[in-house]
Amino acid sequence: MPPELLAAIEAIQSLPGIGRRSAMRIAFDFIRQGKSRVKNFSDVLTRLVECIAACDRCGAYRSATESCPYCDNSRRNPEILCVVEHPSDIYAVENTGEFFGIYHALGGVLSPLDGIGPEGDHLHSAREYCRVATLAPRAANVALFLISDEASWVTGAAIPVDGASIA
Repeated sequence: MPPELLAAIEAIQSLPGIGRRSAMRIAFDFIRQGKSRVKNFSDVLTRLVECIAACDRCGAYRSATESCPYCDNSRRNPEILCVVEHPSDIYAVENTGEFFGIYHALGGVLSPLDGIGPEGDHLHSAREYCRVATLAPRAANVALFLISDEASWVTGAAIPVDGASIA
């Protein structure tokens, strides 16, 4: 197999959820599609990483040229906060069509075995966010959802916020 093809297969295979056979099919399909189609795909991916940014307040992905669709949406209830592990988890919650509050993406995981607990930096940012959003007096309206890619489980943890606790 040519080294360029092997390199493409390895790069594609590094994406989540793509095994070697799928990576090979995708690489062969790129070859069949031709330069213009692959160039278009490349341009779209380049724009993706150049134009998508994390919201400074909640951590959700947003267009760098637009305001946050969650923080800056007056129809959302700012008294209800959903804390998720990754920005991509926001879309999973949104797809339910049942949540109309605001979000905070931790950008990391809780891992007591690795020494990353509720006192860690990720949850510190959630506590700060709660203070800024003046949610501490209404702590019962905050939910923490952590979804693991490695297993099918969801867990919640209490986070102390100015003497109150969010669950």
